[in-house]
Amino acid sequence: MKHTYKHHKVFGPVASFAGIVVFAFGLMASYSSLPGVLFVVVGGLMAFTYSSTIVDVEKRKIRFSINLFGLLPTGKWLSVEDGMQVRVKIETKTYRSYSRSNRVIDNDIKEKKLFLMNKKGKALMPIMTFHENDNIDEVVDKFCEEMKVKRMKR
Repeated sequence: MKHTYKHHKVFGPVASFAGIVVFAFGLMASYSSLPGVLFVVVGGLMAFTYSSTIVDVEKRKIRFSINLFGLLPTGKWLSVEDGMQVRVKIETKTYRSYSRSNRVIDNDIKEKKLFLMNKKGKALMPIMTFHENDNIDEVVDKFCEEMKVKRMKR
């Protein structure tokens, strides 16, 4: 049984929105000229590319992937070995944009993520992102039971 956990847009919210605009412009331009297809490809890449993690419970493998155009997953499978652990970490991302009056607008996003840790305690990859209304302890305990890994102490 495979589970897929979507994380976030690779290019951030501002570039993803710009990609949608470029994609739409490319669709309109491609009817009248061939270079419009280039805008469709670039806009589709910016707008629809996101990262995700695929967990194969039966084979005990995890794959962190970048899904190009939202369709083509990239990345290698990693076998979950005995001694690996999982840990919930708070990750802060800052997206910066500039207003028309040249003011800096920083958007800080704090996310709680479940990470796969190697035997030495180093984070290998994010597995899933939690939302505010999720019951984190229950989800992590269920994941640990399915994948036969231990939860790292806080």
